[in-house]
Amino acid sequence: MASPTIQLKTVDGVVFDMERSIALKMNQVQDALKDLPEGASLSSPLPFYNYVYELQLSQIKDYYQKQTEEEKDEFVESMSDGELKNLLKALHFLDMKDFYNFLTNATAKRLEKKGVREFPAVMS
Repeated sequence: MASPTIQLKTVDGVVFDMERSIALKMNQVQDALKDLPEGASLSSPLPFYNYVYELQLSQIKDYYQKQTEEEKDEFVESMSDGELKNLLKALHFLDMKDFYNFLTNATAKRLEKKGVREFPAVMS
């Protein structure tokens, strides 16, 4: 049986089906979802107005499908600096503290490898 999903509408206008269990990790949407009975759905997609595009929701979904720390590390390493920056913005907006902290630590490791002189390039 498929997991229940919640429809989220991204800044770029895409309606994205997100597993309810993942959507509940987003403090920004918990209030809208917590009062719904199990298996029920919102009458219309929940819209985002800042920083949350289809790509970021796909990345969030992919991250939570990873089972091991190695898979999670490889997931981060496969991202460009720009993707990492945009995902950090989305996670901050969505208030997904655990994932945000994981990516912040991954960013620090990336900066250690690149050096301080590369910092503006990573975060610009």
